This record gives sequence, structure tokens and C-alpha cells, in this order.
Amino acid sequence: MIGCIGLVPEGDEHYAVMQREREVGYWIGYPYWGQGLTTEALKALLSYCRNQLGLYSVLLTVDLRNYGSRRVAEKCGFIQFDRYDLDGVDSLAYRLSLTADLL
Repeated sequence: MIGCIGLVPEGDEHYAVMQREREVGYWIGYPYWGQGLTTEALKALLSYCRNQLGLYSVLLTVDLRNYGSRRVAEKCGFIQFDRYDLDGVDSLAYRLSLTADLL
């Protein structure tokens, strides 16, 4: 398996979501780091979230030390809006608006 990407089940989010928003989660195996695969997969998922699910925004949370995941979020247009503690782990919350006027 190369990795996986998907929506965090409702109620299992790492950060409180807004109305018509879902949290995204992903991981990729070490041999595939730095190849753009996660960015490509996230862009496809964002399109699905906007066009099929009609979401207004998408949330993404990362461990502060995970530079790769932070970089993927930034390359896909996410904006960091909070730094918080998740069970003792210094974490960052990112959000991307999917409304037509911001795309």
C-alpha cells in the first residue's frame, strides 16, 4: 500500500468542525515521500468534497513537527488558523474554503 486519504468520520475529528465542513486525514509510506502523490490525492479529494458533497470548507490538522504534511496543506491552499494541543502533541489546524467565490 502506498498510503491512504479520506474524510475523518463525523464525531472523530481532531478539531471542532464548522457547519458543512469535514476534516481530512491522510498518510503516505516513506518510500513515496516527496513525489507529489499526497498533494495530487488531496486535490482530487477536495474536488470531490466541493462538487459531490457540497461542502463549504475542509479542515486539516497536523503534528507541528510533520513538515511534509504541513507542506502538502500549504501547496493545496490551506491556511493555518490555530496552534493547539492534541493529547500532549503540539498541533496545527488548517482550513480551506471550497466556496466558488474563493476558488
